[in-house]
Amino acid sequence: KGGKDKKKKKKGSKDNWLEGAREDLLDTFVCHSIEEVNSLITAHEEFKACLPEFHQIFIDIQAQQQEIDVVATFGCNPYTNLDVDALGNRWNELLQLIPQRD
Repeated sequence: KGGKDKKKKKKGSKDNWLEGAREDLLDTFVCHSIEEVNSLITAHEEFKACLPEFHQIFIDIQAQQQEIDVVATFGCNPYTNLDVDALGNRWNELLQLIPQRD
């Protein structure tokens, strides 16, 4: 059961990260100084630098779901209500928002 719970937590934590990142990308910021602007630019660049790591995690989750689909006979994953397709849609939406923030 421990391994299954870890997979559920992994999906759930990535979903929360995606939602938080999406909100950050959609936020409008009011800056009162060049330092604030530079700080936002630096934070955005650091965020983009993390994307390859999160992309690999997303690919790993998709692979785990494919493994589950091969052996599953119950029709859906009873360990999470988060569907990999929905996670994929959120990931793709996030990737589309990044250039808008650049």
